[in-house]
This record gives sequence, structure tokens and C-alpha cells, in this order.
Amino acid sequence: MQCLSTLRMTLTLLIVGETGAGKSSLINMLANQTLAPVSLDAAICTQSFSEYLFQVDSIEVRAYDTVGFGSARSGSSSDFVPYEVALDMLRSLKIKFDLIFLCTKGDKLNPTTQHLYHLFYDFFFDKTVPIALIVTHREREKQSMDDWWSRNQAEIKNYDFAGHACITLSHKSAAHRRKQSKQSVVKLLSTSYKRRTLDKPTTTLFDRLTNGTTFLTEKCGLSNEDALFLTRKANPHIRIPNIVLFGEAGVGKSSVINLIAGTKMANTSYGARACTLDSTEYRLNTETSCLRIFDTAGLDRPDMGREEYISATESATKLIQTLRRVGGVDLLLFCIRGGRILKNQQTNYKLFQEGLCDKKVPVAILVTHLEHTNMMEEWWTENERFLTRLGIECQAHACITTINQNTEVYRAKLDESRQCVLKLLKEQVKEGGEPFIMDSDKWLSQFLKKMGGFVTSKKKEHSVRRGLFCFPCGSYRPELT
Repeated sequence: MQCLSTLRMTLTLLIVGETGAGKSSLINMLANQTLAPVSLDAAICTQSFSEYLFQVDSIEVRAYDTVGFGSARSGSSSDFVPYEVALDMLRSLKIKFDLIFLCTKGDKLNPTTQHLYHLFYDFFFDKTVPIALIVTHREREKQSMDDWWSRNQAEIKNYDFAGHACITLSHKSAAHRRKQSKQSVVKLLSTSYKRRTLDKPTTTLFDRLTNGTTFLTEKCGLSNEDALFLTRKANPHIRIPNIVLFGEAGVGKSSVINLIAGTKMANTSYGARACTLDSTEYRLNTETSCLRIFDTAGLDRPDMGREEYISATESATKLIQTLRRVGGVDLLLFCIRGGRILKNQQTNYKLFQEGLCDKKVPVAILVTHLEHTNMMEEWWTENERFLTRLGIECQAHACITTINQNTEVYRAKLDESRQCVLKLLKEQVKEGGEPFIMDSDKWLSQFLKKMGGFVTSKKKEHSVRRGLFCFPCGSYRPELT
């Protein structure tokens, strides 16, 4: 539990499961007191959700107990209520969840539990929130409570559980089993800090919305009518904001990723240089939201050479196709190094703000490597007018350091920097905002035309422009002579 206390004071936990799986009893066990009312009638279904705040060791936990789910195909309109309540809860709370506990009580991974896994982990959260399986009623096991997990391996291997706990919640169980149960569940709380780096989106936004009805009927057990209703209702609420982080090599983009995440997530390499427009996707959980950030290599000089352009064109194709699939761009994060303002910073700004986003996406500037200045913000006061002369304008900025050294001064500046960046993201990534997005071919054509303006030869620029529309399809590769 040490990593939790150093990164965040409150952990937000969502507890879902079939009716009678013991969600309320689980909360009471974690809180070590009776907070949630326990119904003896498993058929009773509340029409809302409940919030509970309690301590687990030194960590404050905010748990949300949802309506118990039953079979979605029983034919009763009341069976759809939990799905509506779950969506309404996610919409009304407007907060980020750190972890999902999926509770089940059966001897196997029953259909209802499988449906809930896909509904919350895949559909609602797009695999951005870790989900752990809590198997209750294991007082039935004669030897080890974990025997359930061993017996069901053939089915479980098809699911991406971040962890599991096979437990008993019965007061009639032996004391050592009750103690073991609580320890197993408490240990799972640390899985909220299991992060992953993705080479490509897993389940894309457009696929989820376009094929939502099919997904909910096939994976979540809903009727076609209910699936259509839920999809239409969910459309505005399941989007993850997309941020493009760009800048020349060595400005500290990967370190910015780690700063935002509060832990090492991206590898920082000072020797290797990525190809222009190569991009790595990260999904980050901040204190208030889930974000998708594309760490994208910019230009290291004001113009481009032959091979660099060809390589960048291929990378641009992949980047735009990915941005199109995940729903567009919400914010540009321009990373520059504190010190002299260089011409290539103007080039990078124009390439991304004008070329990639058609001047329709807000830009925030992060000025890095300011750890040796007394007041980091002074850099902006002294240099803002020079940026303006270069046509570099922004809606927000943060003067920061990403150097993590074990001295009091560096730690204070690092903490100050992280809070500044988190505040900037909270203010600039607007909930329900309209992302910038275009048709893929038009978007790519516009971007490559802008990038063609940075090649070193006019003859080469003409050759580039002539080949724009067929190169992305692979039918033509511009020969630059």
C-alpha cells in the first residue's frame, strides 16, 4: 500500500456484480464497520447507487456500490434498470475511477458476470480502468478458497483481470479465512496503479459507438432494443480526451508523461532519436480524469531532408489514422526547452497547430529544464514576447522541471511542476468539448501539404505535392530528386 499513499490520498473504487454477490458486505469488510445495508432478500434491487467513504490502512477509499445485476434476457423491464443506473451514475458523478471490483458468487464465471466485464471494462471505460474479480461465498471450498480460481482457468484466461480474490464474507466462517479474505482484497487496491503503454488503440471510439448495439447484444446480453437505447444514451459520455504532446528531441516529452502519471511510465532515452512524427500512445489516470496522450516526435531543425520527409510521411499516415479512430484531438501540448527560442520551435508549432489541427485546437506550452532557475515562471515573463513575434501563441502554459533528484529543492520543484501541469490539463481539456477531426484522406492531405513547405528544395516540394494523394494508399511513393 506504500505506492498509494505517496501518489494519491483518495482511491475511487467502483463495485459491480450480480444480485446477491455480497457487494455491500464487501464494503463493510473493507471499512471494518457496518456502512452499507445488507439485504437478506437477493431479489431486492435498489433504484440508485450509494457512496461510502472510509479508511483502509492509511488510504482514504471512496467506494460506489451499484445496483445488483440480474440476467438481462429475463424479459422484465426492471432487469434493464441496473444498466441505466450505471450509465446515469457515470454521467452524474463526472469523476475518474481508479479500480473496478467485479463481484460474482457462482461456482463458475456465469453469463451475468461475463456481461458485466464487457459492459464496464470494454464499453464504458475502454480498458482504461483495471478490473479485479472478487469471488464470494468461498466458504464452500473445503481446502483452499483459491481452488475456485484453479478450477476456472480455462474460462478466465479469456479475460484481462488485473487481479483476483477468492473470499468469504460470512461471519460463520473460520477467523483465519475471514482475515485471509480481507488481506486479499486490500492487496488488490494497489492494482489501480497498474498502467500500460499501448502501441495502438485497443477498442477504438468509433468502433465502440458504431458497433455499440451489436457489442451490447453479443457481449453484454442486452436485447436489441435495450442495446440501442443504451448506446444512444452513452454516446456523449464514454469518450476519452486525446492530447498530442510534441516537440523536438531532448525537450523531455517522455519525462512529462512520467510527471503527469506520477510514476515511471515512459522510457527516457537521451541517446536514441525517434523518427519525425513517430508516436507512442499512453493512457494515464490523473486525479480527475482518464487521458490518452500521444508522445510525438517533432522536427529538430527548421527544415527537412529527403529521407526524413519520406519517413515522416509514413509516420504521419499512422498518426492521423489513429487520431481519426480514437475520435480526434482535444489539446496540443507543445514542449519546448527553457533557454534560447529557436527557429525550429516555430516550425514545430506551425506543423502541428496549423498543419495537423487547422488552427482549431487549443495549444498549451510546457517549458522544461528550468530546475536551475530560482523562479521557474520568470522564463515566461522574459520570453513571452519573443514567442509572440514568432507567431507562437497559446491558451495556457506551465514552466516546469521533470528532474527527479533526491534533494529537497528538486523534490519541491518537481511537485510544483506536476501540480501546474495537472491544473493546466484540468482547465484546458473541457468535459464534453468538441474535438478536432476530419475525414482521414482530407486530413492527411492537408497535413502533408503543410509539411511539404518545410522541405529544403522547391523542386522536392513540387514532387512531394504531386504525390500526396496516392502515397498513403501505397500505390505511389514520391521520389525526391
